[in-house]
Amino acid sequence: MITYLLLFANIAMASPKCDNASFARVHKIFCRIKVLQPKIADREAMVLSNHLYRYSRKFKMNPFLSVAISMQEMSLRMRNRYTNVLLDDNRIVSGITDIGYFQISVGTARDYKLDIERLKTDVEYQVATHFKILKDKIKVCSKPKYRKRLGIKHGDEWTCYHSFNKKHRLSYKRLVERYLPKRKVSYQEKKPVLQFPAGEGFVAL
Repeated sequence: MITYLLLFANIAMASPKCDNASFARVHKIFCRIKVLQPKIADREAMVLSNHLYRYSRKFKMNPFLSVAISMQEMSLRMRNRYTNVLLDDNRIVSGITDIGYFQISVGTARDYKLDIERLKTDVEYQVATHFKILKDKIKVCSKPKYRKRLGIKHGDEWTCYHSFNKKHRLSYKRLVERYLPKRKVSYQEKKPVLQFPAGEGFVAL
């Protein structure tokens, strides 16, 4: 038992090498996160990548699109966005407007009846919620009546995650696509990339 714990400790402390072809083939999501945000801790990146892998499979979505969205929204950081609001009595208060890796707005969280306190700290809950919202937006913007009304081209339905406004969507698309892999990817992948299932990825290091 002691030997196992020591071995696990050494594995956990080891620095993963994305320039290692075998490692990079298995941990594609992890390595993409590290390429885009080198300052993120290895353990944090692996936890995030495992959840992205798990829920991208559940929702049949492309995990690299979500990595790119998170990079655009908050540079792949687990942070909340605050803003100052002037109240009717002239007091200025600071409050959270957007939450976590994907900057889920408080308004959206309330619309989906989410647990906002949990959303602020639970990575898995954030990732699962992100995919749910993204899937819903794509579903809406895939309908012919909305596609025509909003001027949405095939493959761009995911941009509705940000806004239904055409100008805002196109601007967001350009910003997010800077962080996508060079190979062409769609928002929906039939064959997810290889990745260890949630809870096991880091042990494999």
